[in-house]
Order: sequence, then C-alpha cells, then structure tokens
Amino acid sequence: MPRRRHILSNLLQAAMVTGTFAMASAIISEASLSFLGLGVPPEIPTWGSMLADGREHISTSWWLSFFPGLCIFTTVLGINLLGDALRNILDPRLKRAGARIGRPGRPVTLAAAARSARRPAPAAERRRRPC
Repeated sequence: MPRRRHILSNLLQAAMVTGTFAMASAIISEASLSFLGLGVPPEIPTWGSMLADGREHISTSWWLSFFPGLCIFTTVLGINLLGDALRNILDPRLKRAGARIGRPGRPVTLAAAARSARRPAPAAERRRRPC
C-alpha cells in the first residue's frame, strides 16, 4: 500500500504541472484558430476573433487589437509561470538536488556562490609562487 501512495502522489504532481502547460497551449491554439476563422462560431466572442475584428480598424482604433492580444499574452504568461512554480515546488528531483547545494531552508545566493568560487589555493600551490 505505501508504494501506491508514493506513485499516486508523484503522478498527481506531474499531472498538475503538465495540465497548466497544456492549458496555456489550448488558449493559444483556440485564439489562433478563432483569428483565422476556423474556431468557434462567429457569434461567440473570443480573444482570437476580437483580434481578427480589430485588424480592419488597426490604423484608427489600435486598442481593438491591442487589448485582446495583451490579455492573451498575460494569461498565457501567468499560466506558464504558475506551471513553472508548481514544478519547482512539487518536483522531488529538484528538492533532492537543492539539498546538496546549500543548507536546508536557506537559498543559495549569488554572493555565497561567489565566495565558494574564491577558495584559497592549496598549500602546495602557495609555496611554488614566486615572491
């Protein structure tokens, strides 16, 4: 029984992350198909059809295309950032790799990484240097 619990918990975590990235792809696909006129019926308003309708008036009313495009961009970016954050939080392989880098509970900063890169030379190399 414990194995089933571990498998299901890891499966659920991966499905959540994959689902967020699939949702962003679905939004872009639907908007692209609606922009081309191949999506949902024309009487249903979608961001893609709003972009297509604003294309005719882009020289005088730029906001008709700008704001639906901005909504698509921010929604897809937000969903992708959510999926990336879920992956960072839920992926057990990242948790194990992070435990080796720094102390538990303390993130590794750029200054700490620079200090570890400037370790003093071993004693054998210090004796060979000319004065």
